Amino acid sequence: MITYLADTVVVVTAMLVAGLIDFLRNHRAEGFAFLAAVIIGEKLVVNGLKEIIDRGRPDVLQLVGWDGPSFPSGHAAAAAAAWPAIALVLGRRYPRPLRALLAAAPR
Repeated sequence: MITYLADTVVVVTAMLVAGLIDFLRNHRAEGFAFLAAVIIGEKLVVNGLKEIIDRGRPDVLQLVGWDGPSFPSGHAAAAAAAWPAIALVLGRRYPRPLRALLAAAPR
C-alpha cells in the first residue's frame, strides 16, 4: 500500500490539492508553478536516465505489472521530489526553521 503514495496519480493529485490550498491562502499561482516544475522535472530526469541506463527488471515479473526499465525507480524519485515540495508549499507561511524541518522530515 505504501508504494501507492508515490504513484503518479496520487502524487499529481496531492500536488494539485496543495497548489489549490496555497492559492486559496495567498491568491497567487506561484505554488502551482513550483509544483508543476518539480513533477515535470522529476519525470524528465527519471525517464531520461531510464533511457540512458536501460536496466531491465529482474525476472520476477509476477510481482509487478510493468516491464519497462527498472532504474532509477520512478516511485522513489516521485516521492523524493513531490512530498518535500508539497511540504514547502504548504509550510510557506511558517518560520524558516519549521519549513526546513518539513522539507527534511522522513517520509
